[in-house]
Amino acid sequence: MYPAPMASVLETQQVTVERDGVTTSEPLYRALQLALKVPLQAAIIDALPREIALDALAALHREGKSYGLLVPWRSKLLEDIGPEAGLWAIAQADAYPAGPPDIGAHFKQYIFRALVRSKVSIKREWEHLYPNVTGASVELLIECAAGLSEDRRAVVLAPHFAMMGAAHQVVAAFPTPAMVIALLTNGMGINTSYLNQMKRLAENRPAVRDAIDALVAAAPKPLDLRVTSLRTPKSVDELSPMAKQLLRIAGKGYDQQDLDAAARLANNNEETSFYSTLEIRTVSDPDGIPRYEILSYLGGDAGAIFEADSTNEIGALSQGGVVLTEANEPLRAALQAASNEKPQKARTAAASKAKTRTTPKTPTATTATKKKTKAKKTKATTTTKAKAKAKAKAKAKATTTKPKPKTTKKPKT
Repeated sequence: MYPAPMASVLETQQVTVERDGVTTSEPLYRALQLALKVPLQAAIIDALPREIALDALAALHREGKSYGLLVPWRSKLLEDIGPEAGLWAIAQADAYPAGPPDIGAHFKQYIFRALVRSKVSIKREWEHLYPNVTGASVELLIECAAGLSEDRRAVVLAPHFAMMGAAHQVVAAFPTPAMVIALLTNGMGINTSYLNQMKRLAENRPAVRDAIDALVAAAPKPLDLRVTSLRTPKSVDELSPMAKQLLRIAGKGYDQQDLDAAARLANNNEETSFYSTLEIRTVSDPDGIPRYEILSYLGGDAGAIFEADSTNEIGALSQGGVVLTEANEPLRAALQAASNEKPQKARTAAASKAKTRTTPKTPTATTATKKKTKAKKTKATTTTKAKAKAKAKAKAKATTTKPKPKTTKKPKT
């Protein structure tokens, strides 16, 4: 017989819980379930002795989903964790399987910060633990980047930049040519969304400026695409059947919840609703033919990109940046520009031809009418002024020629 597995700290650790005026002792996992909200769950973890709290975090990472629980993305423990957790962090880093960047892996914050504050050199096999996750503070991202060796920093961070809202701040903290190029390219060509910020950063850094100039000179030109329609639906009734499908797919890609368009536009203050933030842009070629649909929400920070008249998703918006499923920098750059653009009229062949004509335009009837009206007004004004001048002159003459009154002499007595 095999020995029974050891019970998790989530089951063995008892926590005092007060609910509806009744105080009870509950297993840790149940106390966290009853807390519901992350700040309250974090407070329960923070109240535990440090060693037990660290074990609880590891248990939540391993088996929390079976209880409907996740590692708190923010806590006092995360802020205070230090060298005392060094050995624990090394053990967790060795046990953590390698994988692509995962913005929901909040446990990485605790491990990586503990490693850095313990002055432990970051091994290459631990580099995948860099904590670019939802809710990570700028300070934590910079502190953890500082723990990477200088020759590896840009290499490690490059895959994260496309999904890191504070990417430009992290680069500004380590303004080397390698970091700037990693931000501007991400291995796919030039990313114009950060170009102006990086040019300002390079003003007093000749090596960085030269690297940017060389990158810009070699960059392919973006495709000629333009937004020809911008819709901001507030109700599901304003959506076409295709738009309803696209919104359902986009929402599921955002939070993994399969909700219909009505739920996504519900005015209920739920986190799953995109009410009042949904924008749908139709992106067309120069001839006005629709090529792509961009659905953005939450102020443009998130969204999905589809081929026109299709449910084929080709990319997404992540923290305002366009990420394509297949590398195509000219297309990515064009869609990035379009993601915040207002509608433009498509230039047709006839319009282009008319724009290049050199024959002087014939005055329109409206123009002629305006000129005629102006002439009449000018003539009337001149006549009025002349009459007023003549009247004033006549009045002045009459005043100067007025006879003096006669005096009567008194008779002598």
